[in-house]
Amino acid sequence: MRLVLLATVVMCLTVVVAFEYYELVHETKRIRARDLQQHQERLESRVRVAIAYARQQLAWEQQTAGAEIDAAAVLARTQARVLAWFNALRFNDGSYIFVGRYDGMSLAGPKKGQNVLDLTDANGHPIVRTLIAQAQAGGGFLEYMMPKLPDQHSAPKLSYVEPIPEWGWYVGSGTFIDAIEAEITALHQQVRERIQNEVLMIGVLFAVILWLAAWRARHIALHVRRDSETCVHYLEQALDTSAPSSATEHLPEQLHFRELRAIAQAARHMIAHRRQAEQALRESEQRFRTLVEVSQYYIQELDANGRIEYANPAAVQLFGRQPADLIGQSVTALLPEDERAQLLADLHRFATEQPAPMTYHNRNLTADGQMIHVEVDWNYKRDAAGAVIGFVSISKDVTDYRRARLLLNGR
Repeated sequence: MRLVLLATVVMCLTVVVAFEYYELVHETKRIRARDLQQHQERLESRVRVAIAYARQQLAWEQQTAGAEIDAAAVLARTQARVLAWFNALRFNDGSYIFVGRYDGMSLAGPKKGQNVLDLTDANGHPIVRTLIAQAQAGGGFLEYMMPKLPDQHSAPKLSYVEPIPEWGWYVGSGTFIDAIEAEITALHQQVRERIQNEVLMIGVLFAVILWLAAWRARHIALHVRRDSETCVHYLEQALDTSAPSSATEHLPEQLHFRELRAIAQAARHMIAHRRQAEQALRESEQRFRTLVEVSQYYIQELDANGRIEYANPAAVQLFGRQPADLIGQSVTALLPEDERAQLLADLHRFATEQPAPMTYHNRNLTADGQMIHVEVDWNYKRDAAGAVIGFVSISKDVTDYRRARLLLNGR
């Protein structure tokens, strides 16, 4: 009863810890999403106002210039005025407007006048290239680790960019978001301390449970050890194939635990069936091998590539070759050279297309160079999954039969 009570307490505390962790994860996501959304809305507004200002300045310059417009000069004056305003502009949080060309030249910002196309953050991720790509795609946000630049510190930063495509500019603004991470870190610390206290309590209770369980297990082990040793000795006798079956005919009387008696009894039945099956298999294999060895027909096994894996003694009568000399060779070695390629092609077709086996005829060469006609009945060898791994064939010499048919046909 005490064990059940302690286990219930531990389970409840575990559920509480898991729930607090779940709440922490969701609260972290909510804080980050809320603050990021506020930053995104503010940055997007700044950038669009800046771009609207630039276009308004160009329209004003064009209107002021009158009918005689030097478009290039008007554009240059407008861009200079816009960049001067952007470089002087600073927001309350210390952020600013940065501007650059698509080739990476910085026009406004910490690296003004320098090509920053290959600028990367502290993690090695390309900043400017990504900002340009997002601007050319219509605008977007980018989170990165701000590198150490003049008047800047290295910290997580969020930036937003949009293009002025007719000028070949990207315009953006960014803000540091380390305050978000600081708030989340503080929240994590609070929850971590609370969880540590709860885990400590769980650990103490768990230690008590372990001690009680160990004491109880030791008490049971003293009673079970003797029966276990008796059961193991009985199973070892049952597995010993050299031991007479009468040695395991009856269960040991010393087994008092029903579970151990059931295990021993089930093992006795399984081992007895296994011995019977093994004996039957050995007898069946011996009968099959005897039939194959004394067969007057040539029996062979091939792998999927046509290499001979087994040949019965009839190889001597049919080809004048010993089976050991054939094993490991390609079956095409038994054919005249002009028929070898066709046999390999047929074997490949059989293995891939798997047509129904049909009697196969070909010519074979004997060891003394004579040509004989052979009739082959064959079938597939398959693995446990049913895939073709080779062939089994039975061959017989039909040379005399073929000659007789030719004579009867008058040929």
